[in-house]
Amino acid sequence: MGMRSVRSLLSASLICGALALVGCDKPSSSTAPGGSASAGGGPAALGEPGDPGVAGDGAGPAAAAGGAEAGPAAAPPCDPELDIQATSYFAGRMLLTQVKGTELVEQNPFFARSTDGNQQDTCGRSVPFAAVGYVRSGASLAEIRDHVLLLRGFEEVRYSGESAQGDTTVATYEVDAGGTAVKGLVLFRRDRGWYYWSLYETTPELFPQQEAIFRRSFGSLMIRPVREG
Repeated sequence: MGMRSVRSLLSASLICGALALVGCDKPSSSTAPGGSASAGGGPAALGEPGDPGVAGDGAGPAAAAGGAEAGPAAAPPCDPELDIQATSYFAGRMLLTQVKGTELVEQNPFFARSTDGNQQDTCGRSVPFAAVGYVRSGASLAEIRDHVLLLRGFEEVRYSGESAQGDTTVATYEVDAGGTAVKGLVLFRRDRGWYYWSLYETTPELFPQQEAIFRRSFGSLMIRPVREG
């Protein structure tokens, strides 16, 4: 075997060892020295940066053109709004700035509620029920809360996330109302033997996006008790 043949076999063995992970065939005797390698053995088959069809170091046509066009930008998150001014209930006894898009109608001198279950906030999220009211009682807060939700038609209510500050208590509640899941936020404020309350309801899916605006509405509550006796 001539010296040139020995060098050729050594070169082929070294190349095959380096490219063992991608598969390498010994060059056939028909491959001309310095010619292009068969499929599976040359730079193009390995996808090196010089290949026009591979991005490599960013020098390909796609990179030169700035890459594929980006899709439409995601819409910014929508923040619901409150009404510009407070609404007076019960001859001015309660003042509450409502979530914009909701409207309550007084049913009697102690209770007002939304009568349209299709109301929505300014982001188009459903607020199927809201209410305000007040009652005089010596019962505990827990008893008053259960009584108000019972009048709402809810018996099995799950409360969570209760927080209290002074005479004001806010809690989250959930209930399965005839197969429909409801999640709401309810506020109670005690003042001179009276309990003033307000609540908003939505779905469990929408509640995380609406809880903040419900709390802002509760924070606007003003009480103007009538002088007694």
